[in-house]
Amino acid sequence: KRTDDTFKKELEKISANCELQKKKIQEHFEQVREKLDKEEQQLKEKVDKMENIQKQPLLTEKKRLEEELKSVERRVQFYIDFQSRRNDAEIITSRKLLELRLKVPRAEQISLKPPEDQILYKPNTDMLTSSLGSLAVSNTGITVTELPVESLPTT
Repeated sequence: KRTDDTFKKELEKISANCELQKKKIQEHFEQVREKLDKEEQQLKEKVDKMENIQKQPLLTEKKRLEEELKSVERRVQFYIDFQSRRNDAEIITSRKLLELRLKVPRAEQISLKPPEDQILYKPNTDMLTSSLGSLAVSNTGITVTELPVESLPTT
């Protein structure tokens, strides 16, 4: 009976130890996932900031061009209105103003120079090729103190 109890206790120890190790593994991987999630979020935020930095010059140039276009549209509308009135004195005055403006050419040059450096993500693949943990077996041994003894029947 003592031998049976010893084996039972050792089997329970093995089960308890395995459950403990499974819990440790689970906790470790939860920490790894948490770290990965945090790093992923930080990298995405950094990309967003870099994107804004690269877009800003283009957005500024776009706004400037839109304002210039509005100015040209106002001038065009002025000349359309002017032609519809057909007042000779206004036509002569406006024609002189138009000639002066045309003598000073307005060369708008759009410099949509893309950023010299592109944003690139370079993953660290070392983690993918290595294990995040390992298992080992520790030999503690079982000592059985009660040996089975055969006895001869007594008559």
